[in-house]
Amino acid sequence: MNLYLVSASPENLNTTLLGSVHLNNVANILSSSQQLQIASTLDGADSFHCWAMTENLRNHFSRMEIGDVVLISEHRTGKFNYAARVIGKLENENLGNHLWPLSHENPWKLIYLLDNITEVAVNKPKLLAELGYDSTDAVQKSRRVRDAAVTLVTEKYGSIPAFLTAMGVRMPWLDPAQIDAPELERNISTGAGFGDPETNKLVERSAVECVTKQYKAAGWNVTSVEADRCGYDLLCKKREAEEHVEVKGVRGAAPSFIITAGEVRRARTDPHFVLQVVTNALSGERQSHKFTGAEFCERFELAEIAYNASLRPARTQQAR
Repeated sequence: MNLYLVSASPENLNTTLLGSVHLNNVANILSSSQQLQIASTLDGADSFHCWAMTENLRNHFSRMEIGDVVLISEHRTGKFNYAARVIGKLENENLGNHLWPLSHENPWKLIYLLDNITEVAVNKPKLLAELGYDSTDAVQKSRRVRDAAVTLVTEKYGSIPAFLTAMGVRMPWLDPAQIDAPELERNISTGAGFGDPETNKLVERSAVECVTKQYKAAGWNVTSVEADRCGYDLLCKKREAEEHVEVKGVRGAAPSFIITAGEVRRARTDPHFVLQVVTNALSGERQSHKFTGAEFCERFELAEIAYNASLRPARTQQAR
């Protein structure tokens, strides 16, 4: 998912973001294929919202994908005032000149369609600082948030949707819990975050390696039980002592991770349960944090991100 930051004048906001463009009014400006494209995208609607970039931002436009998020800042408000989702894009210089007439030779011809335009009140300096930009940046042009900034907030918050939610962007389709079941299951089984599954595997492997070395260095006998799916990863024994160690790897410095219902049950009921969270798992500064089951239950807040849904057993209908 890409994140775009946009600056807008009140006039242009009212034209194509708060206001909409009726398809019939611009049909003569569009090619037949563009008419079909927009009609298909709108799925029966007769008007659309849109925004655009100029030629010098073609690289940003080329990287834009359906489902990307655009944050719009109205001039001189000090906030990002609206959020929207990209649903399509097209190139049409005549349409750009029609919607946003300009006096100079740099038309708004790289046009993208938006939906779910939602009013928000996001502190602009705070969001920019979180992304690693100068907090006083005016964001005078459209920009695609650079990859390094995306990595920065993904490591801290877990995902772009989670970051935007923390910043105050409230949109149903951005809910971090709304991740399809296969992806959720894959991420739970392969790592602590909502990132790339292959990276998550590396994070988890590094964390398990780190914890295993620590226990062995302290004289423990360590057996991996990861394949048994018993609610923890390592069975550690040292003379009469025994610990059931669940390992969580995190790319960033904050101990925030996904934990399954079975692992939580272990934390609550198994007196031998231990949670080892390894932060900065892919760096040379790995650090492990140890919590007993009771400490985990006391110190961590659990947020519901998924449910397993199954039909209830059929009930015998009672005679009326």
